[in-house]
Amino acid sequence: MTPIGCLHPPSAACRSGHSVVADSFEKDVTYPEPKVNAICGGWLDDWVSPRRALIDEGLLRRDAAAQYERV
Repeated sequence: MTPIGCLHPPSAACRSGHSVVADSFEKDVTYPEPKVNAICGGWLDDWVSPRRALIDEGLLRRDAAAQYERV
């Protein structure tokens, strides 16, 4: 199983897992934070870690209004 919630700095396996989670988000679609939490929560009980990793790795972008989009 691919490790989704990984410690930083992420390994290649973690980045690969994060890419799989990122593929759950469509490009050019804006997601409110509760929807992002629900999608990430489908992969891991702790949705905060994968959400943060997706942002840190530049796979998701978050604006000041807590709206997210796939990069």
